[in-house]
Amino acid sequence: MSKLIIAIAALALINTACKTRTADAPFGDHYNVSWNTQSENSSESMPLVGGDIACNVWVEEGEVLFYLSRSGSFDEHGAYLKLGRVRIKLTPNPFDDAGSFRQELILQDGFVEIEGKADKIALNVKIKLWVEVKNPVVHVDVNASSPLKVEAIYESWRTEERELAPGNYGERFASFNLMAYPGKLVRSKDDISFTDRGILFYHRNPEEKLSPELLIRMQGLEEEADGITDDLKNRTFGGLLFG
Repeated sequence: MSKLIIAIAALALINTACKTRTADAPFGDHYNVSWNTQSENSSESMPLVGGDIACNVWVEEGEVLFYLSRSGSFDEHGAYLKLGRVRIKLTPNPFDDAGSFRQELILQDGFVEIEGKADKIALNVKIKLWVEVKNPVVHVDVNASSPLKVEAIYESWRTEERELAPGNYGERFASFNLMAYPGKLVRSKDDISFTDRGILFYHRNPEEKLSPELLIRMQGLEEEADGITDDLKNRTFGGLLFG
């Protein structure tokens, strides 16, 4: 049996406290959510949480994908951002064969299990995704009946600065305090690099920004500015993908 563990450690330099919660009552297996077909896209994803980390997990065209998010991941305009997306590729691929497929949310133990059986190549693979409660770490455990190649790919759409188009309920909707701002609204890009340990990715808010400075001026609170906490300045959040 082959086994590989991939971990994604989320980081945040501000508001990094994690909370532990214990279920008041056990869940029976009949409450589990189970699928026997792959998803069309992320709209058919399965939720996975632990502490202040949340993921959207799904299998699309034979590849396992999940979005990452963490509480407190606010950009320079106050928008709540995803940390990125991770794609898992297996070779040979047990999800390409016309065998069996199962994706199940195990509620009692709080993990997602994905199983693929490829009868033509006699390959059985189980993938377990789970999130630590006391530490901001997402685990992807891959168990296979025979050796296989596993690729873990980090994907980001914030690779360059982007001007958010004006207008209500459009690209600026997540930054609702600045949704009607008449000037330019630019979101800074993420920093992504390869290190000895893995792929490091993070978003760091700039020192010069509109929030809360613009809001302070609009409300005539300049005299009270020194007493207003700016929790967006230099706020940094991201993670490290390694395995």
